[in-house]
Amino acid sequence: MELNFACKKFPIDQVLRCSFGLSDPQFRILKVLLAKDERAVEEIARDLGRDRTTVQRNIKVLVAKGLVQRRQYNLENGGYQYHYLPQNKDAMKQRIQDHFAQFSKMVKEEIEQW
Repeated sequence: MELNFACKKFPIDQVLRCSFGLSDPQFRILKVLLAKDERAVEEIARDLGRDRTTVQRNIKVLVAKGLVQRRQYNLENGGYQYHYLPQNKDAMKQRIQDHFAQFSKMVKEEIEQW
């Protein structure tokens, strides 16, 4: 889906990336999690054909932005493994809508001052 604003079309993926300030790798990881729910870093790296450390670094950003949460699972023989899952999709949608409401307000104010 694309949004048409005056003379420019914006793919919905670009709208989502801009709303959360995501890089392309971060957005691809989020899409994997949204499609497959909870995953370990190794699984995400395999799905994307990327190095585990690259995925780990980008997931850290997604967690900091509140888009992904981390769960710890203790292993039988000691140690632990983290799994990652997306935050609630409805909450993400609300954040995007809030972002665009603020953007719309700023545009209206600029037009009024013009």
